[in-house]
Amino acid sequence: MSMSLSLPFDRRRAEASATTRTVMVLAIVLAAVVATAPLPGSSHPRGKAHPALLREAHAHPGSTISVIVRETTPASTEAEELIHRLRGNVTHDLFLVGGFSARLPAGALPTLIDSPSVDHVWGDGPIRMNILDLDLLDGMDSVAANKVWRQSIRLPSSYTGAGVGVAVLDTGVTRVADLGNRVSVRVDFTPDHDGYDRYGHGTHMAGLVAGDGALSGGTWAGAARKANIISVKVAGKDGSTDVSVVIAAMQWVTTHRAAYNIRILNLSFGTDAIQPYLLGPLDFAVEQVWRSGIAVIVAAGNRGPLPGTINKPGDDPFVITVGAADIKGTTGTSDDVVAGFSSRGPTHDLIAKPDLVAPGIGLVSHRAP
Repeated sequence: MSMSLSLPFDRRRAEASATTRTVMVLAIVLAAVVATAPLPGSSHPRGKAHPALLREAHAHPGSTISVIVRETTPASTEAEELIHRLRGNVTHDLFLVGGFSARLPAGALPTLIDSPSVDHVWGDGPIRMNILDLDLLDGMDSVAANKVWRQSIRLPSSYTGAGVGVAVLDTGVTRVADLGNRVSVRVDFTPDHDGYDRYGHGTHMAGLVAGDGALSGGTWAGAARKANIISVKVAGKDGSTDVSVVIAAMQWVTTHRAAYNIRILNLSFGTDAIQPYLLGPLDFAVEQVWRSGIAVIVAAGNRGPLPGTINKPGDDPFVITVGAADIKGTTGTSDDVVAGFSSRGPTHDLIAKPDLVAPGIGLVSHRAP
């Protein structure tokens, strides 16, 4: 059973600052992937847990559930100690959102919720990185490879992104010649523990960002051919992960931003939850990344063409949300349209999204064998 994610943080919002050319150039090549997410719902009367989470625990008291806990006093260890007393275990320290993730017996959930050391509890929602559904791809297998997307976005030939670190939270990056030695580090938050791509999406994205085109005489180069990739693997060969893992990975990025000159974070996935962005732990986490000085680029999603289909955290005003455009293989804009599969706004908070659309059909990049 899946649940909605909600996290009521009491904070003011500032309007996101204008983006630099570097950010915009990298933003335009992002492709969206559909991800599953917890279903929405109202808050628990006591304000500490979603009713769906309580129903699941009540229906299956002997099962083990995964939760995200926000502590009343994050500096205290009372909540973590309670988890252990309840025969559970803490899985991630999520200081970015003032708490941690844990697994515990479902029957112990009421005791956890009633603790004064616990501010909120929600289910640790699943995320799955999916390639577009086959019916959405119907008729697209004959689309010519896009060789003009860089011209269509007016990418300056002098732009290389040299020295800029781009953190790609994805399925890892395999070794490819076009990235040379510019994969600065491979960090792995999955059981694989090696950082290499067994699903394919992360390698493809890294090539679009920073491939230098060496294997193809420059034909299939990325947007910033001298930028460095910081590969942060959050999903393995089945393309699945959890919200808590993604937040833990973002914590790593903020902590190591100076060491690798990380200026940009790329998230080409999200959830379809519909709670306000002010209440979402994933939204709150990307804002903390932004506040650390890193621009956050997020895919709009592949759930179009109906309005109101923007994925989280692409609904957050602090991130640059990118949809997909079909540029019809030309450099002019008169024939450009939004791709039929690309998610549309406004968000459920009535925020205009995506912030821009970019070439998203027929893009050629590297594959992970």
